[in-house]
Amino acid sequence: MTQEIDYDKELESGKYLFKYCKFDVNALQIIINKTLYFSAPDKLNDPLDSKFELKIMNPNNFSTVTKEIIRESTSNLSEEINWLLRHYDSELDNKMGQEKLFKEYFSYIQSTVTGICCFSQTHSDNLLWTHYADQDRGLCFVFDKEKLHESLQNNLKGSNYRIVHDHITYRGVKKLEIRLYRNGEFGYSNYHLFSKTSHWKYEKEYRFVLKKYKKTLFSIPPDRFNPFFKYDNECLKFIIVRSRMLEEHSHLLEELKAKEFTNAEILGHTFD
Repeated sequence: MTQEIDYDKELESGKYLFKYCKFDVNALQIIINKTLYFSAPDKLNDPLDSKFELKIMNPNNFSTVTKEIIRESTSNLSEEINWLLRHYDSELDNKMGQEKLFKEYFSYIQSTVTGICCFSQTHSDNLLWTHYADQDRGLCFVFDKEKLHESLQNNLKGSNYRIVHDHITYRGVKKLEIRLYRNGEFGYSNYHLFSKTSHWKYEKEYRFVLKKYKKTLFSIPPDRFNPFFKYDNECLKFIIVRSRMLEEHSHLLEELKAKEFTNAEILGHTFD
């Protein structure tokens, strides 16, 4: 005798991530092409999302190497920043000049070679259905968290993309800490990409952050960021729909399932 699944219990087990979507071309990309879209941080709906306050560690280590790393990594710096790079000895040996430079540099990096893919850790919040799934007319994709991370990591092997993932904390704008090393190179934190203001707490957000790097410090700058990335078929476990989904969309979803575009089980949202 087959044991009946308690879907409420299964979906709230902590194993899954939930992506709420309108029934549109992006949703079809997820089902048919098995791709996830990574949005530039400045295109997210929260205007404070991914904003940062700079904190430069060891500013005395700033050198011509630091300057060249920044110059070689970017292609659209303002006239003011280009002037600062040309006049390093007089301007960039002080903290204020360095802050101007790094603020524009990281704003450029985030808008051109960084992408964010957002999920929730719950399927049961009506506000999420309202805000992100077209007033309940859309759907919710349910991904196995561990399999999705493993799949994205494997599919990025050999590329100059790197991915990090974590849950969101709701503590407002965080500092972007820049560590300047003695050789002039630098590293930096990602805390600000995983923090939002407290009024978004109901979303229980979890996100994957994708960045494109150069192969070496002085190689050709990265080409255009590709916002679509493949996941393996077994990552998508369920597709949840609600009763307000349009009939033609429901039929199309069933056709895609019948034609084996996805192995995910389609669930009507009738859970307690």
